[in-house]
Amino acid sequence: MELKRTFLNQAHVDQGGKLVDFSGWSLPIHYGSQIKEHLAVRHGVGIFDVSHMTIIDCKGPMVRDFLRRVLANDVGSLAINQALYSVLLNERGGVVDDLIVYRLSDCYRLVTNAATKDKVLAWLELQNLEQIQLEELDLSMIAIQGPRSLQAISSWSKTYDFESLKPFSCVLIDEVLVARTGYTGELGYEIWCHPNHAPKVWDKLMEYGKDEGLIPAGFAALDKLRIEAGLILFGNEFDGEQDPFEAG
Repeated sequence: MELKRTFLNQAHVDQGGKLVDFSGWSLPIHYGSQIKEHLAVRHGVGIFDVSHMTIIDCKGPMVRDFLRRVLANDVGSLAINQALYSVLLNERGGVVDDLIVYRLSDCYRLVTNAATKDKVLAWLELQNLEQIQLEELDLSMIAIQGPRSLQAISSWSKTYDFESLKPFSCVLIDEVLVARTGYTGELGYEIWCHPNHAPKVWDKLMEYGKDEGLIPAGFAALDKLRIEAGLILFGNEFDGEQDPFEAG
């Protein structure tokens, strides 16, 4: 079966990325040295293409009740443009997937793993007693991670004071949503944009971040970074049988 490609595929090829099969997507495992990329994120700043992630918008009058029932954490605590980390639970209280849920002005947005996409969508549909609207979105997603990520993203867009963006908060800037979230344990930001705009956003971030030492990083570095940070991943720390305490 042919692998799916993100809208940044050509950028990865041009920058020397070694592309491999990652949950059915053609994505860079590294750009020459996973150690260099790992250390760049720990001490400087790296940029990742995470457009393979599953993004689901949940809308409707009963959406808060629905999410309170299927997630382990209470979305009722979220103000607009706030987010929380949580897990989607099965009928036994086991973990279907871990995710981040964002409360936006018109919906709640779930960001889950690519490998669990079919399972997550089927479970949400099965549990949809409140008859909310579930819409999978086709967006590109770029992560900038590392202690120099603030300087890099501030150089990219000078219209917002990113230093004021608190952890697990987001802001809409010219139809680009920027959240202070990530999967590395470092200071970082995740950006959603229309796929057609992704190459331009990526190129600008690369250009304006070069003074901060920004380099592209692949999934080998990302996996090691999340392990160091104690962050779980489906198929590794849990497979659906563990409850949230067992999964850590």
